[in-house]
Amino acid sequence: MASIDAGRLTLTAVLFALLGVAEAYVVGRFGFGFFRLVALAYVTLFVVLPILAAILLVVHRLPAAPKRLTRPALALAVPCLLLPPLGWHASFVAPYQLVVERTEVDVVAELETPIKIAVLADFQSPSIGDYQRGAIDRLLALEPDLILIPGDVIQAESHADYLAVLPDFHVQLRRLRAPGGAYFAQGNTDPYPMLGPLIGGTGVVNLDDSIVRVEVRGVTLAIGGLRLLGHNYPSGQIVLDTLETEHADADVRLLVSHLPDAALSLPTDSMIDLVVSGHTHGGQVQLPGFGPLVTLSAVPRAIGGGGLGELRGNAIYVSRGVGIERAPAPPVRFFCPPELSLLTLR
Repeated sequence: MASIDAGRLTLTAVLFALLGVAEAYVVGRFGFGFFRLVALAYVTLFVVLPILAAILLVVHRLPAAPKRLTRPALALAVPCLLLPPLGWHASFVAPYQLVVERTEVDVVAELETPIKIAVLADFQSPSIGDYQRGAIDRLLALEPDLILIPGDVIQAESHADYLAVLPDFHVQLRRLRAPGGAYFAQGNTDPYPMLGPLIGGTGVVNLDDSIVRVEVRGVTLAIGGLRLLGHNYPSGQIVLDTLETEHADADVRLLVSHLPDAALSLPTDSMIDLVVSGHTHGGQVQLPGFGPLVTLSAVPRAIGGGGLGELRGNAIYVSRGVGIERAPAPPVRFFCPPELSLLTLR
C-alpha cells in the first residue's frame, strides 16, 4: 500500500499556500486592500489547512485507502487540527482580555510628585457594549491625573452607522474626567468633520495641531497634539517646533499623536519628554522571539510592537490599544493583549 510522506504533504501545503498567494494577488489587484489580504490569510490558516489535514487523516484511516500517511506526514497533519481552536481563542477570547500596563517614565525635570497619565488608545469599536464600558470603568479606577486619547474612537462601516452610534460614544467620552483633564488627538477612524459632534461638549480637549498648558500637583505640563498626519503639514510642524523651542518653563513637555511616526520628525535628543501614540495595536499578532508581524508604521518594529521605547534619544510610548481592527480585517489578537496604560512620570 502506497504512503503519503512528509515531503508530499509539505508540497500539498505549499501548493495551497501558492493558491492563497494567487488569490491574494487578485484581491490586491482589484483594490480590496491590505486587510482583505490579511482576512484571506486568516481563512487559509485556520480553515483551509485544517480541512485539508482532516481529509488526509480520514483517508489515512480508511481500510481500503490507496495511500497512507507516513509518521513524519502525520506529525505535520495532526497539529493542523489545533489551528481552529487556536483561531477561535485568538478571535473571540484574546481581543477582550484587557490588561493594565503600568510603566514608569523618567523625565528631565525632577518631579517632587509623580504624575499619573492614563492612555486610552484605539477604542476602535462599532458600538458600545459591556467591554467598552468596562474599559472606561477600569481606567477611571486608576485615578489618573490626566487622560490621553491618541485617536481611533469609533470604527463604523458607513457614515450612517457612525451617526447612529455617535451618541453612545459621546456619553462614554463625557465620563472621562481627571484633575488635569482629558486630551484627544485624531486617528484614522475619526473623520475630521465628525470631531465636533464626537468631542464637543464632553469636556475632552481636541488637540487639533495645538498646545495646551495645565498644572497638576504643582507640575506644569505643556501638551501638544497632532491631527492625523499632522507631522507632515505646516500646522503640525509648528506644534513640534514650538514644543521644542518654547515652553521652557514647563516641567514636562508631551506630544500626543495617533501615529508613532510623528516621533521620526523630532530632532535627536529632543526637548519633548515623551511622545504618546497608538495606531499599531502592537501588531495584534506577535510571535514569541520575533514580535509583531506588521505594525503599519515607519518606526522600528520593536517600537511599533508597543510599550516604552527610545527612538533617536527620544522616549516614545506606543499603546497596544483597547480595541482591534474591524472589517474587513479578522478580529484577532495573538500574544498581544489589548491594554489600558498607566504612565507614571517621575
